[in-house]
Amino acid sequence: MRGAARVFGKSLFDAYQNLSVTIGVSLIWMVGILPIVTAGPVTAGMFYTIHRKKTADAFHFDDFLQGIKRFYKPTIFLFLLSGLFWAPALIYFVLLTQAEPTLITRLLSGALLYLMLMGALVQGFCYPLMVIQNRTDVGGLLRDTFLLVGKRPFFSIAVLIGIGLMTAVCLWIPLLLVTVWAGAAGWMMYYSCLYLMPRDHPMLSNIDWHVDWRLVLKPWLQ
Repeated sequence: MRGAARVFGKSLFDAYQNLSVTIGVSLIWMVGILPIVTAGPVTAGMFYTIHRKKTADAFHFDDFLQGIKRFYKPTIFLFLLSGLFWAPALIYFVLLTQAEPTLITRLLSGALLYLMLMGALVQGFCYPLMVIQNRTDVGGLLRDTFLLVGKRPFFSIAVLIGIGLMTAVCLWIPLLLVTVWAGAAGWMMYYSCLYLMPRDHPMLSNIDWHVDWRLVLKPWLQ
């Protein structure tokens, strides 16, 4: 849990430090997902913009469009796969909960819950991993994402819980939901994916996980 707290703090710190990026990608993402089918490409565009800001210290609107264009085909495929997975999974889960409780139905419900949990984790982590590794092979991406989140499932679940808590706060303050929620969640998923990378990954050497909010709130302390 300490790792998840470290990632959570670092993500919120960078989301605040790069507030223009956070607000910009949040607004574009909110508008871009309205057709629903564009949710995948727009999400890739958001992570690509965050990645560009982190690696090149630059933020341009063109970065978002470039991310959409670069990862358009694999993200559309991922969106279709997601529908093919979640629709029958949810229907079957409802049917199991309404069936007469037996040992078999309980075992099936437990197995299905596990698959749905892993499906949610893989779906959440595959987009930042795709952007960080600049890859478009969907099969290999899903396999590597599953292995990545599978080796530290409690960390991955804790990250989703953290995003859920942030979402609850933003739902209470609708302005935050529109202006910063998507961007802040993007920073969290991006850093979570990096945190799960092997310790010798080149990008990890440039990340300082320690944050000091005093230097942000009181810049004269620097």
